[in-house]
Amino acid sequence: MSAAAACFRRVPRIRYQLSGLAGIASLKALDERLDDAAELDALADRLSRLTHTIIAAPTELLAVTDPIVAKDVAAIVGALWKNFEAHSTSLVDPRVDKPPREQAWITSTQVNFCAEAHPTVPEDHPDNAALSVLAGILRNAYLHGQLRKRGAYGAVRRTIVPTEVFRFYSYRDPNLMRTFEIFEESVDWILRGDIDFDLVEESILGLIAGVDAPSSPAGEARQAFQNALFGRGPESRRQIRQRILAVGVDDIERVAGEYLNSGCARALITSDDGAAELPGTFVTHRI
Repeated sequence: MSAAAACFRRVPRIRYQLSGLAGIASLKALDERLDDAAELDALADRLSRLTHTIIAAPTELLAVTDPIVAKDVAAIVGALWKNFEAHSTSLVDPRVDKPPREQAWITSTQVNFCAEAHPTVPEDHPDNAALSVLAGILRNAYLHGQLRKRGAYGAVRRTIVPTEVFRFYSYRDPNLMRTFEIFEESVDWILRGDIDFDLVEESILGLIAGVDAPSSPAGEARQAFQNALFGRGPESRRQIRQRILAVGVDDIERVAGEYLNSGCARALITSDDGAAELPGTFVTHRI
């Protein structure tokens, strides 16, 4: 999923380069290079410089504690950090190139893993709510059954706080290109007008349950702290909730046609035998 989404958005592109498929390939190449002492020294120097850059960056502190000892904790934390001098500096800006629109990663596997990504909108866009509801409808009413009866698992992923990408996926999948055809057929199913409000309501209820789900006291504190860093206060949460509740059938059909009926990116993990079945448009890598 990160490999497909990396074609459109910077955040999944960085994840893809650091810990995704490209990250695995880079790590293996690094391991081979480190047999050379000069390469090892160069890596140590880069890690040292990166450490100093992070330490010098602006810092914000969060302490989760009981009100009775809050003042004592604040004093202790303040004492520990009083000599810390942060500087206004930028963290390393990684250079991340866009991967090809269709990529296949070949490894030793008996099953396949498929993903398709479509660029969409940020979380504060009015269409975000309808896209999130659409994901639930596609998963519950179409994709889950279609993929499972062909021996695969998976469906579609669209979170309330997205990375501006709508992602279809399958895992432990005996199929390859047929799965991508099913993804397309699910969008056609929506655009034919075959859904009613019962499906919309079911997806809305699932999303609202996630929005309203309580967390632990410490978890709530951490989430509020992190949300504040990105300007997501209680009002933005209420707005998201209201937009979800207002989604109707027409909204679902509109966003499906606008965002899922155009260009996409595809990525998959397969074996040598599976790669032999792929069209020539796929760029292949080996891990």
